[in-house]
Amino acid sequence: MINALAVVVSAVAVILGFVSLRKRRETDDPPVIRRKMSFQSRSLYQNMFPADAEIMSIINAEFEMSYLPSKDEFVSQLMDLCSEKPELVRLRSRVEEVGSSDYRFTEIEDLRGGLSRVVHVEIVPDDDARNALVEKIVGTNLPLNGLLHSYYLIHNHGGRSAVLFRFHHALGDAMGLIDSYSNILTLEDGSPLVHGKTDAKGRRQPLKLGAVLKALVKLVIAPFISDSKTLLTCSSDETGGPLKRIGTRKLARTLPFPLEYVKAIKNSVGNGCTVNDVLTAVLGGCLKKYVQETTNGQPLKLRALVPVVLPRKKSDMLRNRWSFVSVDLHSQVDDAKSRLLDVHNEMEVIKASGEALLTLAFHSIGEALTSLSMKRRIISNQFASHSVVFSNVQGPLSRVKLCGIPVEHISIPFPNVRLQAIALSYNGEVTVTFCADDGRLPNPDRLTKLFMEELEVLGSAANISSSQMRLP
Repeated sequence: MINALAVVVSAVAVILGFVSLRKRRETDDPPVIRRKMSFQSRSLYQNMFPADAEIMSIINAEFEMSYLPSKDEFVSQLMDLCSEKPELVRLRSRVEEVGSSDYRFTEIEDLRGGLSRVVHVEIVPDDDARNALVEKIVGTNLPLNGLLHSYYLIHNHGGRSAVLFRFHHALGDAMGLIDSYSNILTLEDGSPLVHGKTDAKGRRQPLKLGAVLKALVKLVIAPFISDSKTLLTCSSDETGGPLKRIGTRKLARTLPFPLEYVKAIKNSVGNGCTVNDVLTAVLGGCLKKYVQETTNGQPLKLRALVPVVLPRKKSDMLRNRWSFVSVDLHSQVDDAKSRLLDVHNEMEVIKASGEALLTLAFHSIGEALTSLSMKRRIISNQFASHSVVFSNVQGPLSRVKLCGIPVEHISIPFPNVRLQAIALSYNGEVTVTFCADDGRLPNPDRLTKLFMEELEVLGSAANISSSQMRLP
């Protein structure tokens, strides 16, 4: 009876949420000099995490290259990009507060001067120094009194140089931002790189009523569900707060491995398994072993918050249109192949339920009906009850150029209040980047080794030779 009532209440909330979303889309379309923030961008700008988390939602993207453009060349290309595309008003704007707890993007007058101030030049002697500098930069927040993006041209005298892009998440989601830079981030033949999702009804998986109802119940009971208490969830008794920053946020990256190896595993296991299923199952095994090694604990329930980018209009790519889904990593399953099949089955249910869109509708309603302090509590509880945030980003299949210069490698370091893992495929290679508070999770580099070991275990279970893990 209670579940039935919960479903009815949730259904009403979702309908109202969709109405709210549609109204926002209708009034938020035409790019103008002053444009009010959507509810998602406003939430990201206000920062939903507690102050002691000491974090801001910033998207970082590191492009490794053999050489770099000069600062003047880079600023000029940014200027051309921002000036030629009217829809990129957010990249030309600072944020103004309008009334009580509302904001709008307002274009700055001296765009070239503003861009010049957010492009920085650094010189390092070798790769270790470059990695240390990137780690230091991504651990700092962006100033909020000007443009909400910045760039670092890191010249490396002893290895690959890099351009580090930094965007406040209030500007838009990662896919929208990548597409926005298609004038300077191009394919090898010079054609624009277009990567984000647009409306494509023919490719949408049909929803199933039973799965939708399960998703509604899942969303209603979500506040009462939590992962096993481990060092990944960091109970408040041990740390003084489940999201409080304890140490330094460290970056750890796996060595690149072939995308074809991951595809060989999913093809061997069959049953419709995907690359995303394989990487998610490997992460589950990796985190289980990390907990066992570090604390001798036996985690019974480990879940990941997984961001899902939702379709949007081609003319409105630069926006926040995404939401989280909660995914059980099935870490209690010892057999790697069985864990993969369990993860795949759960992913299929999630896809058929429209959970990501339902979650977005719930948050839209919450935005209208709850106070800022209540919204912060809800978001903080959502993160505190999960063990990891995991993103699998399908990058360009072939090499791309940045400002006309070939990009050798791409990574996306993203500090978060929880352990963050991001798998990015680029030019046939996959790299997984972990970002962890080393005060909570000792030796984050161990996560990369365990991930690779678990990937090899799963490959062996799927009868794929470990020799295929090595890049040519």
